[in-house]
Amino acid sequence: MTPQRLPLSGLPLTSAQWRCLRVLSEVGDIAHAARKLHWSQAVLKSALAELRAQMGAQHIALSGKQVQLSPTLKNLIDERPLCGQPVPLAGLTA
Repeated sequence: MTPQRLPLSGLPLTSAQWRCLRVLSEVGDIAHAARKLHWSQAVLKSALAELRAQMGAQHIALSGKQVQLSPTLKNLIDERPLCGQPVPLAGLTA
């Protein structure tokens, strides 16, 4: 029996995991992402394994040294504000 997975938008990810996903969506290469994150490749691969376990392999595909994120996951990353940036409040006008 496979474990139930939350919808991607409901996953309780840490800020480090969101940062990891954002960098991977920008570069797609494990070595480049590890340098940009200031992590070792081993730490990044471990983080990816954990994220794949949480989200499912359909959202994070590994092919050699390349990482491909699903379009759904990329959209979710793009919608999430960067740390320190204000979140726009719906319905408010200046």
